[in-house]
Parts: sequence; structure tokens; C-alpha cells
Amino acid sequence: MGNCYDSRKNTVILAFDQAEYTQLNSQFQYYCELSSETRDIKQLNQKSFEDIFSENPTFGIKLFKFLELYSGSEGYVKKEPLFEFLELLVKDVQTTVPVFKNLERFELMSLITLQNYKYVKTKEELAQLQLTYLDTLNVIKDIIKMYQHTQKNTPTNEKYIKSLIDQLYKNESGSLSWIQLMDFISKQMPGAKYLIKKYFQAKFMGKQFNVYIIQQINNQNTIPVINTPSYFVTDELFFQLLLSTQSVLTDCNQLTLLYSNVAHQGGFNQMIQSLKDCKLPTIMFFQHEEKYEQKTKQQIFGALTNLRWYDTKQYFGTKKDCIFSLYPYFKIYRSKKRGEQNYCFLDSNKGIGFGGKNGEGYRIWIDKNLQNSYCTQTDDSYENGPLILPYVKKLQINIIEIWAIQHPTDENDENFDIKIDLKDPLLQQQDEIQFQNSNADFYWVQQQKTDQRHSGYYWENSNVS
Repeated sequence: MGNCYDSRKNTVILAFDQAEYTQLNSQFQYYCELSSETRDIKQLNQKSFEDIFSENPTFGIKLFKFLELYSGSEGYVKKEPLFEFLELLVKDVQTTVPVFKNLERFELMSLITLQNYKYVKTKEELAQLQLTYLDTLNVIKDIIKMYQHTQKNTPTNEKYIKSLIDQLYKNESGSLSWIQLMDFISKQMPGAKYLIKKYFQAKFMGKQFNVYIIQQINNQNTIPVINTPSYFVTDELFFQLLLSTQSVLTDCNQLTLLYSNVAHQGGFNQMIQSLKDCKLPTIMFFQHEEKYEQKTKQQIFGALTNLRWYDTKQYFGTKKDCIFSLYPYFKIYRSKKRGEQNYCFLDSNKGIGFGGKNGEGYRIWIDKNLQNSYCTQTDDSYENGPLILPYVKKLQINIIEIWAIQHPTDENDENFDIKIDLKDPLLQQQDEIQFQNSNADFYWVQQQKTDQRHSGYYWENSNVS
């Protein structure tokens, strides 16, 4: 990339107003004051960037090296080249900085992660840039780790990140073009662009990281409180779904378990009643499990609704409702732009469905007799594609979780009420779950915990064809 900053003759006028310059200068000064090595010279060093990005110090080092090379300085970074870099990331304008003017936010972020700085200046060569599986994993992981912005170098659960990128590679030794990855991310994670803006505003302009994701009172968490352990929900998964769906998950401050066939004993009737009683949007997870000889395979799929449930035997919902596959592949299926509006369906005597038409041909159908549940690959309401691998002819659902999506404003609603079973075994004991005898429907009660795979390819050591 060379000395792009010092070799430029003309000063570039940036799009920051006076108030924003004040914020930038104040935050820069604050970071300088944190170390005796940077206090007097009014510049930042590598340790400064490691501390600024304490949740992801490796990215901080890469960014420092990028700015060091860009500014032509050695060992320190001045505020002027930093501000030029930040304009692209925090302002919704076309930057006038020559080096960055042809790049989007996520593109610049990815090149820093990949440490391919030369392509910043010669974007036409990016068509030749090939990425390994590990390259792609690191690019997306740097985005996901932004949710940890108040934590220090916390390990990241990569299970669902890998299930997102596994669909791009036939195996871990394959390659993918940089342009393909950028197109894939823009479609699969449309919230990433806005997230990057808010993230860097929080880092360098002193703004709270709470416009895209609500902060909890006195505890600046970017992830909602989860009231009980889950087989599926992790901080990383919630954040990944948030970036991918741009839905009612925004500003969610708590997920409350409404129903789990592992924890509750009431079967189908209890599941339906919990949906009818809850006045909030929901997110559902279903696990299909199959056993071959001594091997067990799980596939996870689900649905997200932006409205409460109605037992009207009529379709309802909004265009922001979606269905999704989580494992072995992470894929969001949004509503079709010109499709039917048959998003959700509830018949308390039969089951719950998503998609379909005239009460049949559902995309997802969870039947009162769980063995009669099914998934299809196409319908007129949601984008086409498999929720589970196509070879599966009959669903064998062994775990169901339904969560209420709660926002701070819900707590001030006089009609707000979520019924929580305080005898829920998951609330009593997190490790070994004990079940008493009950009258629950046979197929809706599971008697033991199921081990989960949290990384690696689905097809590794697999006899499934």
C-alpha cells in the first residue's frame, strides 16, 4: 500500500462536522492519556490498539499495522490518518479519501482481517484474491466478535459461524474468491454494514453501542438475558441471527423460555397453550436427530415470528417473519417479495405451520402427532431452499425450544405477562435433568440430554449419503 498518507500533496476534506471532530479528538486524546508512552507524543502505538479492541486484540494489532503502513509512520499512528480511515466506517457518505473511495465498510474490514493491504490501493486485482476456509472463518469471526465489545478476549463459539461458511466450501482445503465472499455476506448478513458503523463510533467517537442492540441498565451487554439454559441459543448464534434477519430481535433485552419438550411435561397441549398465552413475538428451534450404527447426526432448523400467536386457524404474520436452517448449514429464508403472505398458522387441535397455502403444503409443519411433522423445500411465502438435508424423508424431532422475544418497552405494558413454569427442571438444575412420571404425550417428552457438536464439518466421519 506504500506511504499513501504522507505522499499525498492535497489535504482531503472529510465529512465530519465540528461536533464529530470534537468527539474524535476527545476520544483520541483519552486513548493517548492511558499510557506514558503515548501521552506526550499524542500518538497511538500497537498496545493502544490492543487495549481499544480488548475483546479482539488480534484485530487491533492488524488495524494498527494497516494504519502504520498507510501513514508511513513506524511504531505510532497519528490522529489524521486514523480519522481518514474512520470516515468510511462511521459516515454514510462516499469518502473522498483516494485509497478508500472504491471500498465498502465490510470490504475494508475484511482486507484488514486478511492483512491484504495492497488490495486497498488496487481493488481491480481483488477478483484474483482467493480465500481459504480459515481466511473466511476469520473474516466472519471478526464481525461476530463485535458483540463482545465490553469483554476481554473472550473465546468465540464457532459452531454456527462454520455452519454458515460450510455451504461455500466442499471441504476445508477448498478456496473461494474474495468477491464471492463479499456478495455472500451482503446477502446473508445485511446488518453487518450498520453494525460496523456503530461499533467504530463506540470505539472512536465515544458513542454508546446501543442503537443497533439495546444495552442493559448498568450492564452494557449487547446480548439479551436468557432466563434458562438452552440446547441451541448461544451469544454468537443470537448475534448472527440478528445480523442476518434485521427483525424483532433488534433491541431484544431478554429471551424467555416458553416451552421445551425436554424441560416441560405437558406435551403438545402445553406448547400450544404457551403460545396462546404469550403476547410477544417468538423464535423456535427444532432438532431432527437420526442414528446410524453408533453415530448420531443432528440437524437444526426453526422460525422467527414478529407478532404474537393467534389461534384463528387463519394465516397471519409480517414480511419480516422468516424460517431458517442452523445446522449443518446456516441459511435464512426470508419472505418472497411477490409471494403469498401465509407466514404463520396455528390450529390448537392439529398443529403449527409456516408457509403453505389453504392449510396444506406447509414449509414447516409441527403436528400434534409429532411423527407426522415435516419440512418442504418450496412454498409461495418464503424463499426456496432446504431447511434440512434433502435425503431426509421423515422428520425425527427430538428437541423443541420456543422462546419469547422481550423488549424493554414490554415491561411497561400493563398487559405484559409471560407465564413461566417455576418448576421447570432447567430452572432448578442445569447439569443433570431429572424427569418425573407424567401424562405428557409420549412423543413430546425426552428422557435424556443430547450431546451437541459445536464445530467442524457435518460430513466428517459420516456414513450419511
